[in-house]
Amino acid sequence: MNRNIAVLVPLMLMLGCVSLFRGVITITKVVDGAMREAAALKQQGFLPADVELRLIEAHNKYRAAAGTAADALEAYKINQDKASYVRALEAARAAASGIIDIIVPLVGVEKVTWMREDLKKASEL
Repeated sequence: MNRNIAVLVPLMLMLGCVSLFRGVITITKVVDGAMREAAALKQQGFLPADVELRLIEAHNKYRAAAGTAADALEAYKINQDKASYVRALEAARAAASGIIDIIVPLVGVEKVTWMREDLKKASEL
């Protein structure tokens, strides 16, 4: 019995951490996909300069929000303050959504559908 508990408790803690990391990983994957789409457009000469500047600004906002989320995750590991982590993760998700909003007119809704769906999943802990 004690051996089962000794195995079960760490396993439950690991599964809880996996769900927290999943949000960060998913948001990162979405931003990577969006920026790859933008890079392909730039290489083909289809990315207007004003849109490129808006993307750079949006990506800088995302990087700042993602950094805050990473710090909040580290703090959560120490003090179990899930609410702060969730707020920081939501800010990163919103910043990622801003990047998608910029590229939609250039690539079409079909290409970003998976990104929007994944961002919704990233908010579900």
